[in-house]
Amino acid sequence: MRIFILTLFPTAVEAYLAAGILGIARRKRLIDVTLVNFRQYGRGRHRAVDDRPFGGGAGMVLKPEPVFDCIEQIEREHGVCRRILLCPGGTTFRQATAGHLASEERLLFLCGRYEGFDERIRQGLEWTEISLGDFVLCGGELAALAVIEATVRLLPGVLGDAASPEEESFSTWEPLSVEASGSAGRRAAKEPRIPPETQLNAGPPLPLPREDPLLARAAEPLPLDESETGLEYPQYTRPRVFRDMEVPAVLLSGDHQAIRTWRRKEARDRTARTRPDLLHRRSNDPSGRSKGTARTGEPREPDPPSGGTNPTPPSGGAT
Repeated sequence: MRIFILTLFPTAVEAYLAAGILGIARRKRLIDVTLVNFRQYGRGRHRAVDDRPFGGGAGMVLKPEPVFDCIEQIEREHGVCRRILLCPGGTTFRQATAGHLASEERLLFLCGRYEGFDERIRQGLEWTEISLGDFVLCGGELAALAVIEATVRLLPGVLGDAASPEEESFSTWEPLSVEASGSAGRRAAKEPRIPPETQLNAGPPLPLPREDPLLARAAEPLPLDESETGLEYPQYTRPRVFRDMEVPAVLLSGDHQAIRTWRRKEARDRTARTRPDLLHRRSNDPSGRSKGTARTGEPREPDPPSGGTNPTPPSGGAT
């Protein structure tokens, strides 16, 4: 299996890839991992890969040109890959997903950074979007490593005992033989696992020593307010037109109220399209908040900076 990881921080990823099971798999040549710093495809003297978002707001947005140029060169030289985008709106990663990915010949991971990436990166390329869960990281590198490790350990010959992945947590897949691996994928395990409640000699769980207030507090569930959830709106940065894909006109208007309205609508539409479960949680909120109130978790844009409403992002500042 060939794996390409597009990241701005390759040295941080390399250390983990060289250790443990992944390091063994690389030394056995069961996987070939290539780290690509897509900054080398950036524009200008400073190899800029990001710029300020159209419509205002905090942070920087990854530009589309370096990502497109990088992926196209990789696929010209090595063939089309299964492209994986690590993002909050993706499908939650599960063990079964790892089983499907283990049948691929080539995987390509795009690790985002900063405020996110230009929406045209998603629009102009075909992606499998994956999320580790309902939380936000500073970048996609940790998520990519998690997906890669869960996938690679299912490849024939990676683990010392071929039976190791058969009976473990979340296991609904069994490894194929080396001859049967590849495009055939993974087949479901023939015998379901025995639920813990039906196992023999399974006594009641041992109680925590509740007399210790610190242990008692550690056993309490963390408070979750699932009604205050939702995906972020699409982000755009320069250029205004990229391969016939234009930045929405409202983001160039300088009308901050119109921009806020557009962003709220886009955030709701994206959530409904890719994560409708978040809206379902909100509609069933026991506190009784309605979707029309100001406390529905809809993304808010920070107040625009004073000093004008120039719709064009300022030059410079790329990192």
